[in-house]
Amino acid sequence: MPANSSNAWRPGTPAVPSRSGGPRLPTRKRERRWGSWRASSRSPGERKCETRRTAGRRSNCSAERRRRRHGRSRRWRRRSRGGGRRRNGTARGGRPAGTGLRRDGDGNHTGATTSHSSRRDARRSQQPNGEAARESRGHDGKEGRPPVGVTRRQFIGSVALAGAAGGAAWADIPGGYAAEAQRLTDLVQQTFWDPVARQYRAPVRSAESVDSDPVHDNGYVLWPSVEALHALAEGAAAMPRRYAPVIREVVGGLEQYFDPEKHAYNAWLRFPGNNDKYYDDNALMAISLAEAHRHTGVRGYRDRATEVMEGFLKGGWDASGSPGGMRWGTDPGNPATADRAACSTSMTALAALRLAKLGVEERANLAFAQELLAWLLENLQDADGLIMDALEPPDWRVRRVKWTYNTGVALRAHVELYRLTGDAAPLEEAIRLAAAAVRREGALYDGLVQNPEHRYWYDSGFFVPYLVDGLMGLHETTGEPALRGEAERHADYAYDLLRDRTDGLYWRNWRLWRIGEEQLAVWEALTGQTHRLEPDDSERSKAAEFTNMPLEQRPLVKTLLANAGTARMFWMMGRRAAVEG
Repeated sequence: MPANSSNAWRPGTPAVPSRSGGPRLPTRKRERRWGSWRASSRSPGERKCETRRTAGRRSNCSAERRRRRHGRSRRWRRRSRGGGRRRNGTARGGRPAGTGLRRDGDGNHTGATTSHSSRRDARRSQQPNGEAARESRGHDGKEGRPPVGVTRRQFIGSVALAGAAGGAAWADIPGGYAAEAQRLTDLVQQTFWDPVARQYRAPVRSAESVDSDPVHDNGYVLWPSVEALHALAEGAAAMPRRYAPVIREVVGGLEQYFDPEKHAYNAWLRFPGNNDKYYDDNALMAISLAEAHRHTGVRGYRDRATEVMEGFLKGGWDASGSPGGMRWGTDPGNPATADRAACSTSMTALAALRLAKLGVEERANLAFAQELLAWLLENLQDADGLIMDALEPPDWRVRRVKWTYNTGVALRAHVELYRLTGDAAPLEEAIRLAAAAVRREGALYDGLVQNPEHRYWYDSGFFVPYLVDGLMGLHETTGEPALRGEAERHADYAYDLLRDRTDGLYWRNWRLWRIGEEQLAVWEALTGQTHRLEPDDSERSKAAEFTNMPLEQRPLVKTLLANAGTARMFWMMGRRAAVEG
């Protein structure tokens, strides 16, 4: 919904208190504000449940959601396979990337970084409705053979999607979101943390890992390492005794990245002359440390977050207004670090608000965050309400790419600003950002999918959690069920289709056609469309023995960045479900 929508809730309208203590949108305004979206995404039974909840009577709608999911699965089976006995299959996940196919400001694809062989470029003609995929038992009664007229890829996709729709997936996650968060967090530590190097390391060379000495070879740069720390901090909110010792070990290991002279963390291990630091990484570190202090009580975490804010982050702010904003990084050898980036600006604002919430330089940090967010909206918010990526030197033109995390962090920061000040203006802006973020015709969704019912956010498992965080924060404040509904929809999508059942880890890409042939087959079965595989380099091994192979033939790998981000998303969903339940 455009940011200037006349239906947007306005300050001064009487509010209904929510359980979290913040104002809740008035029922009539709320229905008008979100009604069109909910009508397209909720069953009548779920809308009835929401009506009871709005009236103040608690209602558990999980049974209705299960009925709707199972009903949708049955409808899909009748439509695509013509009935018959259902067989379980296994949907195997894939891995996204932050690189590759990008979009312009209107959400259109602008280019890809990968090439495609003629074999995969050959587009198959789309089958008529009802013929796209069939039962794994062919018409001739032979097990496991594709029916006549169905391609092998369509057959694999239908079986895999049936496994997701009729097996453990497309239903309630065993133990709930919190149980999956704990399982994945523990698996991340087991898979990627090296207690000898005191560092996160990749099992094989892959995206974000670095060639180094034998002890630190394939070690991860700061960004995914801090994402893992952030997931642990979220876990400590629910299980402090379990994760406090792990946080202590990880924070100690990350000292290898810290530059005490600059009061900041390097992108890679500290060594003389290393000045490769990023403001968004350090803002995320300050946020994670502040959260770790909040849930463990360790004062040193708060003190280090304060040091990073005062000694480094505030120095990256361009107060001149020409162009203003936060730099992306410090490395003079990399011209891109002079970008005035949405990620560094909004994350620094959120870090300042987190510290203000802890009572650290409360007035100064509050004023700093307000200044940052005002600049962000003035310079990087598009007419559709979403946040664009950056201003690029030397002429400071807008890079119009839109990622979920840029809008998500801005949304969360406005919610926090409202909670700290009580000013209605940040809440109103948060509502505008959320409305733009959940519009399925908008740039954050995979526009390649023709049916809006099957559209999901298009980027990666390490960006999406920031938007989930923003939506859930606003949901806690307003009580709007549509916000939680869309967050749940995406969390379930990740569990169902991005989880590799062979090892329990998650892929990077949320666009299945960017991962592998099996994931593309699932996407085609889900959407009823055909597309070519466009493999993402960051989903593939970068080991030396595979570098000369075609990209699509390199082995798929799992990364810390994707799995740490996904674990954090499940912690957020699980904790807030427990609070509301």
